[in-house]
Amino acid sequence: MTNNDRGSVLIQVAVGLIAMMAFSTFVIDYGVFWESRRQAQNAADAGAMAGAVALAYDDPTDTSGVVAQSALNNGLDNPVWGQSPSIIKASDIQTPATGYVCPNDGTTTCVRVDAYRTAARGNALPIFFGQLVSLTSQDVQASAVAQVGVANSSICLMPWAVLDVDGAGNPYSVAADYGTQVTLKVGAGANTGGWFQATGIGGNGANPYRNAIEGCVNSEYGVGDVIPPENGDMSGPTIQGVNTVIARDPNAYWCGPATSCTPPSSCANSAGCIEGSICPAAGLASCPYGLSPRVVAVPTISPGVYFGNGNLQIDNIFGFFLEGDAGNGNQSTVTGILVKEAGLVDGGKGGISLADSFVKSVYLVR
Repeated sequence: MTNNDRGSVLIQVAVGLIAMMAFSTFVIDYGVFWESRRQAQNAADAGAMAGAVALAYDDPTDTSGVVAQSALNNGLDNPVWGQSPSIIKASDIQTPATGYVCPNDGTTTCVRVDAYRTAARGNALPIFFGQLVSLTSQDVQASAVAQVGVANSSICLMPWAVLDVDGAGNPYSVAADYGTQVTLKVGAGANTGGWFQATGIGGNGANPYRNAIEGCVNSEYGVGDVIPPENGDMSGPTIQGVNTVIARDPNAYWCGPATSCTPPSSCANSAGCIEGSICPAAGLASCPYGLSPRVVAVPTISPGVYFGNGNLQIDNIFGFFLEGDAGNGNQSTVTGILVKEAGLVDGGKGGISLADSFVKSVYLVR
C-alpha cells in the first residue's frame, strides 16, 4: 500500500467516525427524548388521576385546593430522566375551581395536568452527542385529563337491600345525603328510611351471609339487577360481620359539622371526612383510593318495584362508613355515615345521574 493509499483510508475512517457520531446523536439523544416523553406522560397521567381521585372522594366541590395539591404532589413524584418535571400549580393544573370543563362532554368533573422538561422552564433534557452538531438541549412535555364518572356496579356489595327512601322521603342522592348518619334496621316499618332486607348475594344461610359482610362476594351486581332475599332477620351474623369489619380500622371515626368534633384541616370536604383511619398512610390493598376498610358498598332498592312485586331491584349504591350495631332480632340496627365509594362501570347495567351517585369511577379521557 502506498502512502497515498494510507492517506485515503485515513480520510475514509474520519468520514466514518463523523457518520457514526451523527448516528449516535440520532440513536442516543433521540432515545433520551422518547424515553423522557413516556416518563413525562406518566407524570401527567399520575397527577391528573390523583387530582380526579381527590375531586371524587375528598372535595367534590373543589373549594379547598386539595384537588390541585394532590395533582401537583403526584405529578412531581414521577421523575422525567431522573428529575421531577416542572408543574406549576397556578397554570399547569386545571380543575373545576379554575373553570376547566371536560373536553369530551363539557361537564365540570375533570382535572388536567401539564408536565414539562423544557429550556423555557430551565430543566431541558440533556444532549450527549448532539452538541457535535450545535444542538444544546431538547424539550419534552405531556398533558393528561382525568375524569370523575358515575359507577353503576360493584363486586363487593353488602348483603343488604336498603329501601331507597331517605329521611325526607326522597331517594338517596349524594347531593342531598352525603355525610348523613343513617340507621339501617330490619323488621317493621318497611316504608321508612333505613329499612333493609337481608339478601343472599353471597349464598343462603348464616355463614355465607356473615362472610359477605366480612369479605367480598366477588360477584358483580349493579343498577337494575334483582338480588335474592335471605329469610330471617340475621341479627347474630349481622353483628358478628359488622364487628369484624370495624375491627380492621378501630380508631377511625367520622368528623363533620353534625358531630361533636371540629373538622380538622385534613377535612377538605365541608360535609366532613373520616379521621383516625389506618388509610391512606398504611398503603394497604384494603384501602381503595385511601378510603377506610370500614367503608362498604350498600345497594338500595326501588320502592316502586318492591311494593309492586316484591323484587329487590337495585336502583342505587351508596358508600357506608360503618359506625356500629345494636339490638337483637327485628330490633337490630346498623349505624353509619353515607359517603362515596369506588365502583365499576358496566355498560350492561342501568344508569344513574352524577348528582345521585355515591359510587364513583375515575379514568383518563385524554
